[in-house]
Amino acid sequence: MNVKKAMGKLTDWQTAAMMMAEDIPEGDRVLAHWVNIMQDFKQNLPLLAKLGSDALKKDKVLAHWVNMMQDFKQNLPLLAKLGSDALKHRHWKQLYVGMGKDPNEIGWSMSVGDLIDMDLPKHSQLINQIYTAATSEFSLEQSLGKLRRMWEEKEFKLAKYIRELPVRREKKRTGSPVARLQAAKSKSRTRIVTEETYILIGTDELRYQLEDTEVTLQAMLASPHIADLRSQAEVWRVTLQQVDDIIHLWTECQTKWLFLSKSFADINLVLQLPDEAAMFSEVDKKYKSFMQDVVEDPKMLSVLSKRRGQKGWRELQGEALRQLLKWCIEEQEKIIKKLDSKLMATRNEFPRLHFLSNSEIVELLSLSRDPRTMTSFVKKCFHGIRALNFALPADVNHTTTALDLDLHAEVLQATAIKGESGEVVDLVRRVEANTQTTQWLQAVEQTMRNTVGTALQACLEARLEKNPMPVQTWLRLFPSQCAVLAETVLWARDVGAALRASDRQRLMDLKGRMSSNLEERLGTLRELYREQSIRKTHITLSNLVSQAVHQRDVISMLLEAKALTDNCFDWQKVMKYSMDIKPVTKFNVAKLKESHKVEDTGDPETTRRSLDVEQGFEFGPCVVNQLNWSLPYDYEYLGPVNRLILTPLTDRCLLSLSGSVQSFACGAVMGPEGVGKSETVAELARALGRNFITYNCTHMTGISALTQHLVGGIQSGAWVCLDDANHLPTGVMSVLSHHLDHLRNAYRILAASSNSQYTIRSAPTIRRRRRTVASLASFPPEDDLQTVYTGQHRRHSIFGTDQKELSTALSALSLDLQDFAKSQHLSSTFSYEPRTLGLVTFNGSLMKANTNFSPFLTLNTRDQSFQTIPETLRSAYRPVTLIVPDRKLLVQSILLCGGFQGHRLLAGKLETFLRLLEKQLLSVETPAVSLHSVKVGNKG
Repeated sequence: MNVKKAMGKLTDWQTAAMMMAEDIPEGDRVLAHWVNIMQDFKQNLPLLAKLGSDALKKDKVLAHWVNMMQDFKQNLPLLAKLGSDALKHRHWKQLYVGMGKDPNEIGWSMSVGDLIDMDLPKHSQLINQIYTAATSEFSLEQSLGKLRRMWEEKEFKLAKYIRELPVRREKKRTGSPVARLQAAKSKSRTRIVTEETYILIGTDELRYQLEDTEVTLQAMLASPHIADLRSQAEVWRVTLQQVDDIIHLWTECQTKWLFLSKSFADINLVLQLPDEAAMFSEVDKKYKSFMQDVVEDPKMLSVLSKRRGQKGWRELQGEALRQLLKWCIEEQEKIIKKLDSKLMATRNEFPRLHFLSNSEIVELLSLSRDPRTMTSFVKKCFHGIRALNFALPADVNHTTTALDLDLHAEVLQATAIKGESGEVVDLVRRVEANTQTTQWLQAVEQTMRNTVGTALQACLEARLEKNPMPVQTWLRLFPSQCAVLAETVLWARDVGAALRASDRQRLMDLKGRMSSNLEERLGTLRELYREQSIRKTHITLSNLVSQAVHQRDVISMLLEAKALTDNCFDWQKVMKYSMDIKPVTKFNVAKLKESHKVEDTGDPETTRRSLDVEQGFEFGPCVVNQLNWSLPYDYEYLGPVNRLILTPLTDRCLLSLSGSVQSFACGAVMGPEGVGKSETVAELARALGRNFITYNCTHMTGISALTQHLVGGIQSGAWVCLDDANHLPTGVMSVLSHHLDHLRNAYRILAASSNSQYTIRSAPTIRRRRRTVASLASFPPEDDLQTVYTGQHRRHSIFGTDQKELSTALSALSLDLQDFAKSQHLSSTFSYEPRTLGLVTFNGSLMKANTNFSPFLTLNTRDQSFQTIPETLRSAYRPVTLIVPDRKLLVQSILLCGGFQGHRLLAGKLETFLRLLEKQLLSVETPAVSLHSVKVGNKG
């Protein structure tokens, strides 16, 4: 025989024997003898290798020894398998029966020699088959035991939850300033009582473990070796399903409980909904009782049913606990439904609240009477406002210290709004404190629009004066938004007058004046940068410079046109602002009060000088004209913000989007990422003075969120832009297309009915008295000359006058002047009036349709989801595509607006740098340098 091959096999046998040596039972001499033989054989293996096969033939003892080991070779692996712990009583019975032996005759106790005498190699196939099945069953048994121990020891993760319960306290009068201050700072004169309870946490991890265990048990049940373990696996599968059901109900109940506990923490809401508060109190009591039981016994299996008297038994277990949680959920859903109606009514009172979540509205309703606490919600509803200034009413005889403001917080009045970059704009009328938060927010919105409109008129009047104020004073006196808008109005008026007269020279002179003004403002901008002046003035001047460059380019384009008329397309496509500016007569009431008498000499000029009559202006509403349509300016306060750089590409996009606004269609801006799709829509909103709302769409966005934003836009007149709408699920896009198509048709029908001849003819006609005071004016006659009375304490005629001074002055006038004053408004302060087309049915509700509402979409054409947009949505929007803009032109404009000298040279260098940067980033997925990165880089 081959000695080397034999030595290898003998080594394997020896290794197997050594593995069995530790398991040799005491008193088994046969097995111990065989192990000793193997140990002796180990020592003789080197000698055996040297002797070779010839030595085996000569040495009969050695040959017998080797033959004996060959016989043991076949028995040893089988003996190792028969010694496994996986073999149970039933497996041995199967083995005896398969060998043809009677287990009762042989008995269950035998030695290794008895097993060898059974001729194991003859039954090796039977032994291997039974051993494999036993091993699989043993592995399943071990896994099931480990699973059982894990879930028997598993406990719920609980976290302490501290609730704040406000309790109304009795009002006690005290003269202590400290006590009064504490009472003023408390919410609705309540004291806060804290209550500790526990809530369930880690539910996501728990559900993952339950799912993994469910998969493991299903695999066990599908195994052919489950045998006697099937009943145990079935029991555990049902048990864990019951635990999963209870955890699901528990989590749902706890989520609603947390929301309602925070909602009813406001005692004012408890007083408004007493029945619902009583219902929640009952739910809260039972839920806390259940949580107390869980805290005492946090074992997870303690929520399952147990027999009375069994360890861990309690009343709320199993089916009783499931019924309790279901009852709590049903009761809380009823309360939430009542609360939803309350929240919906609150949203309908102030439609901008549709853009806030339920928790934010509940927090708003739970605020105290101190209007300063509502500043955070003012910032959310009015994106241009960063803060409000408050002051005590004039009739409150106290100082304006912090202590006085805290003691009289419930009567504080809003006096000014603060925008970006520290801009402060005084309100034309103070906003009084109001316990009804929605009414207070409505007053803030109305006053904000009136302030913007009044400031715009004041800014125009200052620009139309014969001796205008210096540029820096003018910029710092008026809001940035109004300063830029006033310049646009005056530019459009001057260019329109030149085009109507077809006066090319006048247009060239206007271009020359604009160039000189541009250089002057650039010089002022550089001086302000060197002086480190306020940021607001920098932004305003930058916007004026950017606007002047665009307007100069428009005039150059008009001069190149053959037909120089106001009907040419090059002028019609430009977005123009127009206001009806009429000269009026005004006189100084303060001087009239000093004389108390005006002598009628019969000479109009003498009477005019005695009245100190001056020229003023009356302004109509601001309207934006483009092509054959016009849109009203909405006077939303924007604050000093950097405007978008206008390029030919931007002009074409804005022209298309403004057409969709006029036709009540949904405008969709398409293009790759980073070309400024959302910013272009936002710029059009700023140009029209509209409230702009952006909602980022994802794959998880539902139709309810989109519908809520659309409802808010319809009622408030806001522009709603759904950013990256191509990420929406296909079903949501289909429903959205139906909503957009319905709104477009409804708005068009309402607009057609409001512009019909029946509506126009039925409009009331207002007849006015003849204005006799016009005969006192010495300026050139106008078609519609009006008179405005102004006081010395007001700088501009549009701010009105004091009623006492005016009554004193009127007593000294003739009868004609008194009749005229009675028939006219004595103040020309701007008053904003919301424009509605009528009522529209949307989402199952009837609501007012604000004229200013417009929906928009932005779509990423390079995203794969763009190809899956359904045709119904494609037909519902009006598309416009943005390509990658001319980056060099943008950089030039940004540098010019920043006051840089040699901006063209610097722009060329920056363009070269950015182009090289893109080449270096070719390995990146999105290597394009976006418009935002260009702006950030230039700012740095």
